[in-house]
Amino acid sequence: MEKKDEIKKIDDTKRLIQEMVKKEGLERALKKLGIEEGIMKVEKKEESISEEAMKMLKEAKQTASKLKDSKECALVLKEIAKAEASLGMKEEAVATFKEAKQAASTIEYIQPRASALIEITKAEASVGLFKEAKQTASTIEYSNYRTPALIEITKAEASVGLFKEAKQTASTIEDSGERGKALTKIVKAEAFSGMFKEAKQTASTIEDSFYQDYALLEIVKAEAFSGMFKEAKQIASTIKFSMLHAEALKQIARAEAEAGMFKEAKQTASTIEVSEHRAEAFGRINDIEAEKSQEKQPKKKS
Repeated sequence: MEKKDEIKKIDDTKRLIQEMVKKEGLERALKKLGIEEGIMKVEKKEESISEEAMKMLKEAKQTASKLKDSKECALVLKEIAKAEASLGMKEEAVATFKEAKQAASTIEYIQPRASALIEITKAEASVGLFKEAKQTASTIEYSNYRTPALIEITKAEASVGLFKEAKQTASTIEDSGERGKALTKIVKAEAFSGMFKEAKQTASTIEDSFYQDYALLEIVKAEAFSGMFKEAKQIASTIKFSMLHAEALKQIARAEAEAGMFKEAKQTASTIEVSEHRAEAFGRINDIEAEKSQEKQPKKKS
């Protein structure tokens, strides 16, 4: 009788996951089931995870392994692995990611299989499992499917200051445009870390002209919001694509306004050639000026 009850429980849970995924999408379903990172409201003990958390994750894995749809199974296991990693259970997370990859490998068609592996790669990189993420990416057939995974790894490495490793990952991307896209992630991270010299050097290595300008835009943003207006304007002047050049000047004007330099901000905005961006810049400057004026007014006594 107990065995029948257990089978019924598994079937009911399985059915619940499948119905929720179909009705609300995978992410929302996982949130409701409490197996997505940040949703499991189980406290971490001083040295070990509570038995309740362990039991919950174990049951979730058992349920996921019984899903007939290989992609659903892979993505659910991926979310469980992220939850394990967030709770400090590194070995368990690595093992669960391995199960997710095994499930993904059984997906019949190339595109959905690649899609699942990209998501797993992204998840591994997001929790700092870079070696595992690169191994997963290497199993993705065809470079056009593998490239998005490599970009995600590059972004994740750069976000934690692993710039050398990120550049090495980006260098393995075959297409120059996509490689440029990956390098812009590094440029942004370097610039917003105050490494402007390094960011400019990285930007100079981008072969694709559009992404090189996009990288320069990221440097402009970082310099402007660090109060380096002269340097930001100098970089902005080298941007060739009109829309990106306009966006760069708009960002400088906004930063100048935020710093209370309204005369300079309006002068910068007046040099924007793209009318829509120019109008947006003046509108934002006026809003900031009004806000700051309001702040200076003495508060009325009640």
